[in-house]
Amino acid sequence: MKNTKFKTGEFAFLIIYSFLYLHLAGCNFNSHHSENSRIPQKNMSDFSQNISVNEAFEMISKNENDLVILDVRTKGEYDEDHIANCINYDFYSAKFKENLSRLDKDKIYIVYCRVGRRSGIAADMMKEMGFKTMYNVQGGILKWKENSLPLVK
Repeated sequence: MKNTKFKTGEFAFLIIYSFLYLHLAGCNFNSHHSENSRIPQKNMSDFSQNISVNEAFEMISKNENDLVILDVRTKGEYDEDHIANCINYDFYSAKFKENLSRLDKDKIYIVYCRVGRRSGIAADMMKEMGFKTMYNVQGGILKWKENSLPLVK
């Protein structure tokens, strides 16, 4: 029988690769919506899902009091342009999780970034922290711009 020991670097790579594969596979597992699908009810607990920019815009347009728009891009990205009335917590900041912990866990959150990766991770973090309802904007602000939706400069 051949001795098949992993070197430390190979083992770490295997663990990281497995984690990324499972995380990315999980991103595609979320339910998909057509542009005209009904937005889920806001009373679902521990709820996080991907929504299109048009679904996000529709929710924002209703201007509900318990809706919070969270931009998780860097301050530089935020300063270029952003969705009106959003709050900005830099995903890469050392205080990101601390900032999230100050938010009301019972509100509804629309979370976005540049393309949807950081916001998806942020929504998962929020779910683990006990937030009730989070929506990750698929395609992020780039898709928002592509659909000519309004931004603040």
